Amino acid sequence: MTKATPFLFSAVTLIAIPWLTQQSAQPTPTQQEPTAVASQQAATIAFPAEFKTVDGVIDALYKSVSFGPGGECDWKMLEQIFFPGAVFIQPPKAGKKRKIIDLEGFFADFRAFIKESPVKKTGFWESVTNRTSDEFGDVAHSYVIFEARVEKDSPNHVGRGMDSIQLIRVDGRWWVSSINTQFERANIKLPKRFLAKK
Repeated sequence: MTKATPFLFSAVTLIAIPWLTQQSAQPTPTQQEPTAVASQQAATIAFPAEFKTVDGVIDALYKSVSFGPGGECDWKMLEQIFFPGAVFIQPPKAGKKRKIIDLEGFFADFRAFIKESPVKKTGFWESVTNRTSDEFGDVAHSYVIFEARVEKDSPNHVGRGMDSIQLIRVDGRWWVSSINTQFERANIKLPKRFLAKK
């Protein structure tokens, strides 16, 4: 993406599953393991059928962060997409290091971006142009090539990059557990092997 979109969506290779320290065999209400929380959510919230596949939940992810003029992201859908404790590693701003944030921090950054940039008036669309995914049991990883636009049907994008996304399957559906993003720059071009259509 361009300088106008410095900390846009994208986010994350799972660098680590949160390390939980428990003082007793049973977690307290404030120390529930992520899998337990996810199970409770899955049992009480009907999830979209597309969440049963890796491609389905990834498509929902990019659809949810796209919106028309005067709109915003589909925050409720995004909350259903991310696994409790999801990690986002933000692309670095000029002269700064990458920032690791949680879902609440990601939402706060995205809301600030919408408020402070022209996309509030123009709208914002991120589309998947290619992906390479692998699954093993209940874990999966996907390299996603995305393009961002401020005019939905424009042939020209305002930026593109790669999201490294890790997912986990719990209770019959896939959740995004982390996102690490790299934007394409003049000195960092997307590898041709990821651009070739599968």
